[in-house]
Amino acid sequence: MSHTAVYSTVDHVMIRLLDIDPLLSLFTDVFGLPVSWPKQSSSFATFAWVHVGNTELELWAAASNSDLPKESQPPLIHGFAMEPVDLEASVEHLTQAGLQCKSPRPYQTKTADGSLTTNFTNSVLLDLSSDSCCIFFCAWNPEGTIYPWKERLTTAERRSRDQLEMTKRGGGTIGLVGLSEIEMSTPNLSEAEKNGGF
Repeated sequence: MSHTAVYSTVDHVMIRLLDIDPLLSLFTDVFGLPVSWPKQSSSFATFAWVHVGNTELELWAAASNSDLPKESQPPLIHGFAMEPVDLEASVEHLTQAGLQCKSPRPYQTKTADGSLTTNFTNSVLLDLSSDSCCIFFCAWNPEGTIYPWKERLTTAERRSRDQLEMTKRGGGTIGLVGLSEIEMSTPNLSEAEKNGGF
């Protein structure tokens, strides 16, 4: 039986926290890992990305955690953003395989001339997600306006930049090579197994 690849890598792992500063300081000041997306605060959240070799950890402290179930409050792993091989084709392939996906939704902002540009487009894999953990495709557009870096980088170029910095640092004080495994728990195992293990 042949298999069609629908994603190339895990682009980033989202970790929900009450305060990102302690973990951000541990990863950067103590472990010496590079920051991919510097700390940024907005009305809805404070967040930053840390590069861990083969993916990014997105540290996220929301202004409100009312969207989460009472039994799944921070800290917790809240999401896995997968880089699709081709977003439309990946969604179509999973839909044909019987997995329900949300229609791709672009996140747009205005450019300097007032026109709209797409920063990224997400599609949630509904049958693999829950209220406390979201599995989704995330397709980035290098022409977006929200990025903290000046270069117009594709996802592959951003990852290469971060990997180069990681190599210069020798994987930080712990010699980190990459993320190989994440262990998660659930309050309802039978329900999670019905949803593909998530």
